[in-house]
Amino acid sequence: MINSSSPSSPCKIEEELALIQKSGEPGQEASKRRRRKDSSSHVSPDALLAWFQKQLESYDCVAISDMTYSFQSGLALCAVIHRYRPELVDFRALDPSTWAENSQLAFDLLEQELGVPPAMTGRELAASRNPDKLAMISYLSQVYELFRKDIPVSAEAAASLRPALDEEDLLEDSQYRHNHPRASKGAVRRKYYDSAKASIGQLVAGETATR
Repeated sequence: MINSSSPSSPCKIEEELALIQKSGEPGQEASKRRRRKDSSSHVSPDALLAWFQKQLESYDCVAISDMTYSFQSGLALCAVIHRYRPELVDFRALDPSTWAENSQLAFDLLEQELGVPPAMTGRELAASRNPDKLAMISYLSQVYELFRKDIPVSAEAAASLRPALDEEDLLEDSQYRHNHPRASKGAVRRKYYDSAKASIGQLVAGETATR
């Protein structure tokens, strides 16, 4: 039996292959989008609010009741940074009345030292009569993901860390910066913070062993 169908020409085959590849692209892009979505934070707004309230309950000057207005003064964000990275901000030196400056300080630290891009400027947050709730929840979710697996630095360790940075280690600080001219101020402070955090871990391990 003779096959009446003629073989496809090379040009025809190339066209068919191009169509197959083109038809597969939307599915591949959708798969990539799903993977990006799966890697994002899935914390609910209520759980996010509860987490921030828990983290800041020891800061008497900070009260968290929502995800927008409670953060306008900048103190809440600075307090969260101070709780986990006290070497980055002197919380006691903040002026509660300078909302824009406090907010901008927090945004700058989170972006430059911790890699969280800001959702707006400090002035925009402080001056807004109705802060963008979705933008704030998205931003605060990134802060939550940044710190949620970390161990907070105790108040005692945080208090002892600041004088060490300001007084005893100034000479070593200057020597370090001389030998590492491209190091940021935060990088210099992180080396002290890492040693303090290690000491806290040893203390916790020692207490656990004695129980």
